[in-house]
Amino acid sequence: GDQVTSAKHAVSIATMARACSLALLWAALAAQNTLVAALDYHDLTKLGVNFAIPADGYPPALARKAADMGVVRVKLFDWSNETIYQLRKYYSFAEKKLEIMVAIPQWKANPPDGRGARDWNAIADLLHTIRVNTDIVTGVFVYNEPCIHGFCDGQAGEDYLALLSYLTKELKDEGKMVTTPFSSPCLFPMVRIPFFQRVAGILQQTNSPITVNLYPYLDYCFRESIDINYALGSQGVGGPLMGWSQIDADIARLRNDVKKLGPQFANTPLMIGESGWAHGYGAYPQGDVQKENVWKVSNFDHSNQFYLNLVNRLQTLGLQGIYIFGLADESQKPAIFPAWEGEKFFGIAGLYADSSKAPWHIDDPSQHPPLKFPLMNEAAWTRFYAEQGSLQWVADNQPEFAARASEQLKFDTAQAQKYKAKHGEEHDATHPSHQHHHAQHHHHPVRELEHKSSNDEFVRASHHLAAYHRHGKEEQKWENSMQAPARFSPFWASYAAAGFMAVAGIVGIATLVRRSQSERATVSLLEHVEDEAKLETGEE
Repeated sequence: GDQVTSAKHAVSIATMARACSLALLWAALAAQNTLVAALDYHDLTKLGVNFAIPADGYPPALARKAADMGVVRVKLFDWSNETIYQLRKYYSFAEKKLEIMVAIPQWKANPPDGRGARDWNAIADLLHTIRVNTDIVTGVFVYNEPCIHGFCDGQAGEDYLALLSYLTKELKDEGKMVTTPFSSPCLFPMVRIPFFQRVAGILQQTNSPITVNLYPYLDYCFRESIDINYALGSQGVGGPLMGWSQIDADIARLRNDVKKLGPQFANTPLMIGESGWAHGYGAYPQGDVQKENVWKVSNFDHSNQFYLNLVNRLQTLGLQGIYIFGLADESQKPAIFPAWEGEKFFGIAGLYADSSKAPWHIDDPSQHPPLKFPLMNEAAWTRFYAEQGSLQWVADNQPEFAARASEQLKFDTAQAQKYKAKHGEEHDATHPSHQHHHAQHHHHPVRELEHKSSNDEFVRASHHLAAYHRHGKEEQKWENSMQAPARFSPFWASYAAAGFMAVAGIVGIATLVRRSQSERATVSLLEHVEDEAKLETGEE
């Protein structure tokens, strides 16, 4: 009996030891899962920015700033070749990935106000621009917030749907996205069921998302009874998907409303086309309660927190993407209700004067799939040397712009030299040293047209550096044969290690379970032996 009791004690101690080991193993697995979640949590390839050019904006400086901040998805309000070139140039030099969504707003599709005759020349130029930049242009936004401007009903609505359908048919076989950014009042509540059924049916042809512009900041400015944390999304970080923040509630509502369109549209992807929070206001608006309330929340801390909260919800929201509005502050924008002077301070370039503080530096999306690296192609180099000549002329002949032209000329020249040293001279067929070889090339009509349109536009845009005008809010597939060089990311090593830990953990748990079962069987056997011994000695 003593031997049996001692054996049972030994087994109990072993079982406790196994339990402690199991607990430690579970803790290690939990830590490993937390590591994996942290590595893959932010998914910053989904976070883009609206590239609206203010009246006093300078596209080269804005494109360079976007690359410095690490933004990988850019949404334009037109299809400007000049803007696309500047983005290609600075992203290539910075070795950052890039996707561009161009746009054809109603005032360009049917000038001057969206109600004139359709401009088929503009539409042809749009398609040409998309195709000659197919490596970085992934799609087009058709119209901008059409319903609140009266383009979702009657003949205006039919004109909009016709253009959406036409561009979809033109681009669907090229893997491009074709969609429209709707303001939230367009969709909330979902009362235009037949209209949005037709929209959703067209979007399905390219698997494009229903896109909505959401501004918790403006809602808070309009109605201060909204809890500030609810508007910021602070209560939602790491919490349930519904009921914690306004963004969560709006997206949940949109998903529910999409179901009203019919079961065939239940899985239509969603995207936020604009969302932002002003980082400044200006002078304190003494004596106006509503403006004072706006002033209190229009600052760096609230703006930065809003964007960090968006970052933390990129995966849990289940969206195809979110575009921040916008890149640049707009000092000349009218101060209108409900944000008043806050309307001028939506630019993240102003919020993150130190580019390293921008959210994309949390986990550089250029180190992760699926986006691709742009390259300086032949047309870009042709444009580059034309630009160098224009900058030199401005530096020599226009004193008021000489400093900016000289700085850009110096920076671009140095970056181009670094780029060519790494990628080789074959990427620059237009350099003077390649003139003889280049002259022997056969004529290529599309390429010649690209060169001509690019250079003509550059001459118009940059003859005077102050001549850039606003193209903003008021008014892909990787097919390039020159693939980006393979890059090793330390995150993949972490994923591999985490996967190994997971397999080892599963094997360890199975082993412990088997041992635990064996120990329980041993205890049962010992108890049986002890019972038999008691029967033999006559004990009860």
